Amino acid sequence: MFLSVISFFKSFYIISNSQNHIPSQVSLNGLKLSDKDWAEFYNRLSTPETTDQIGKINNLKMLSWCNNKMNGKQVEIFLQFLSNKLPDLSEIGLSFTIQNIDIDSSLPSLSNYFENHTIKKLDFRGGNNFVFGPKIEPILKSLITNGSIKMLDITGQRIGAKCYEYLIQMVENSLEELRFDNNSPCDTEIMKRILNSILKSKLNFADWPQKDIKESLSKVKLTSRSATITNIKELHNTYKKKFVSPDSLTRNLSLDLKSSSNLSLNENSNESSNEVNDISSGNVPFIRHRSASILKSKLKSD
Repeated sequence: MFLSVISFFKSFYIISNSQNHIPSQVSLNGLKLSDKDWAEFYNRLSTPETTDQIGKINNLKMLSWCNNKMNGKQVEIFLQFLSNKLPDLSEIGLSFTIQNIDIDSSLPSLSNYFENHTIKKLDFRGGNNFVFGPKIEPILKSLITNGSIKMLDITGQRIGAKCYEYLIQMVENSLEELRFDNNSPCDTEIMKRILNSILKSKLNFADWPQKDIKESLSKVKLTSRSATITNIKELHNTYKKKFVSPDSLTRNLSLDLKSSSNLSLNENSNESSNEVNDISSGNVPFIRHRSASILKSKLKSD
């Protein structure tokens, strides 16, 4: 099976080199390879015997590689291959590719690639054992440094409070579309800051972070919760006027706000604690329908 993937890239090179038309967008998500086959594929991809047979594949702008596992060394090999062979690549999907145990070894290659390549769209969702958490910071810094990012999906990466500051910078400077729910905000203040930044921005679309709103509201003291919910509702109403979502902004925000306001009369009760833990566990991956993917969305320049 791994030979078929290598043959695919060889065929694309041959076709592109013979002036025949090739697609500008390719999705190779969730390839059914064993761990042994994956290891052999990346090993082959790192050898001159293989790479010398694959020249530059011009005009390929988007490659989606989601749900294909890579460890740290394999990430380095794969990104080196993209750098050398896909010079026009500007849209990439890497959701659910790097497991928690391989994050530290993957970060140098990822950060270097995003800092030195013109990446306009990045699909980098997380969930289950594929969550970067606050360790995603170097990647966000690299995207800011390069300045080319237009569309970003980091749904489910549980980035934590500090990384929201980097998202706000991107919202204010380069982004056209942002999807960022299920990212473990520390409180409602950081949520209100990013939502207000989005509303003041020129973004075409930003999803309503429904799970994070619910999680952050669960941390608000009961004495302040009602006023905070009112404020969030006002922001949501403005959101609905500004954005038209491909998949609807929320199922029913008012129900979620009501359930958040009634988590528990006793903030220290076991019931409240368990519900908050369920909300913030991050064990359910956020897998979107591909029709709603940023990789299928239009840039303003298109």
